[in-house]
Amino acid sequence: MLIVVARWTLNEDSLDEAGQLLLELQKQTQDEPGNIRYDIYRKVSAPAEVLLYEQYVNRAAFEEHRASPHFQNIAVEKILPILANRTVDIFENE
Repeated sequence: MLIVVARWTLNEDSLDEAGQLLLELQKQTQDEPGNIRYDIYRKVSAPAEVLLYEQYVNRAAFEEHRASPHFQNIAVEKILPILANRTVDIFENE
């Protein structure tokens, strides 16, 4: 199993747009055969801070997710340009 923990800081003027895009990305990602979980959390004290918790059956499923048309269209082309900051940590079972 592979786990991804991403922390994104959204630009304040893009909160509504990013929220809608994240929900669409979540919906399409959850339909992927190798996806186990895709959760979105907003920090209570700072709504511009988002935590994504993702689980995939293996590294190949994660790579398929990153290469998918919906990830490229929504995340890469639309969300990443409106982020103020982004960190991604990847964990894998031995």
